Amino acid sequence: MFHFQEFKYQNKSVGNEASTNEVLSLLTVIDPSQQKFVQRVKQSFPITSKSVKIEGSKEALDGFKTITNRKMDLELTPLDLQNITFSTNNSKHQMTFTVNKQNVSTCYEAKREFLDKNYDLNDYADFLLDRKEEPILKDTLTKAMQSTKIKNKKAKYRFIEDNQELYLRSIVSAGRYKFYDNAIVLYMAFASVNDLVAQLGKNFYVENMTVTDSKLWISFLEKKATSIGKGITIQTGIMLNNSELGDGAARFTAYYLIKDKKGHIVKGLDESITNINHGYNPLSIEQGLQNLKNFNANRQDIVNDAKKINWSHRLTEDDVLTIIDLITHHLGNNVPNNIKTMLNQTLNAVDVVNKTYHLMDILGKLQPFIDNNDKNIQLILEAKVSQWSTYFTNK
Repeated sequence: MFHFQEFKYQNKSVGNEASTNEVLSLLTVIDPSQQKFVQRVKQSFPITSKSVKIEGSKEALDGFKTITNRKMDLELTPLDLQNITFSTNNSKHQMTFTVNKQNVSTCYEAKREFLDKNYDLNDYADFLLDRKEEPILKDTLTKAMQSTKIKNKKAKYRFIEDNQELYLRSIVSAGRYKFYDNAIVLYMAFASVNDLVAQLGKNFYVENMTVTDSKLWISFLEKKATSIGKGITIQTGIMLNNSELGDGAARFTAYYLIKDKKGHIVKGLDESITNINHGYNPLSIEQGLQNLKNFNANRQDIVNDAKKINWSHRLTEDDVLTIIDLITHHLGNNVPNNIKTMLNQTLNAVDVVNKTYHLMDILGKLQPFIDNNDKNIQLILEAKVSQWSTYFTNK
């Protein structure tokens, strides 16, 4: 997927701890008009230690700060967008316009959001643009924009600058309390996991992080692995993902990583721990994040469930066909068919008749493919892996 800027971090060795001041610096880049809000965040999520006791937090933080696109939000009505035209690049239709005498192009899903949230017009627009009938579209849109109900409808228009060009990246609801953008959410994550370290007496590290100009994914794992079978261990932790592009929520999800002595790795997502709704105030979010204090009980449930699965189960042809059926018919529409096909091709190449394969061998073969996918697809697949593995309980 296209991003203006992207940074990836994977902790392959011992990382360093970020100082508290370095973590607090995440909040100094916030719009000055949000200072009262920032103070509330600091009060609700204090960091009292000299550093956050999370290995790799410094490297992750340094990488996060390489994302330098200038961003701004404006409260506008549809009529504030002037001189609307359309363009097509690599079969992707976008919209251009002027606002406050500045030229702007849409990116990501902003064109669809503008046309659908206001006029339910995006599919029809694409239909006309595919047929090079822009004049009809512009005439239709001009008439729709005069609707009394819509023309004064205010929303928050989220802009981003890249290479001195201005882009509209998203449209979200006006009048929200505050947008929990990546810097604020990352601060909350560091503060919350740091508290978890102190509470449990367990060491955590940043396993990996991907941050773009508008999205964030970061996972924290406990350092000490727990045995769940002969030569098989599990590490549990927390996955956080956030987007600045919509009205949704940042999500904290229970996460685990299983390894065997052959080097196979299987990653899975368990139940959601809590959400940071983008409209909530810090106190409400602080109360929601109290669920993290139950992490030790959740962790034990994950370990106990993992112990019930026979990871060393020798697969039969029927077992492989079961997994193929799950991929083909139970992944849902959010996973493109080409990805389902490639996963199935990987499994179809497995010769269980003439060679011995265990569950960890097969799921371990799929994991590199999962890791190389778009992050949102990756999260869907890792959640599905957790479900698939339960088919091999007590076999």
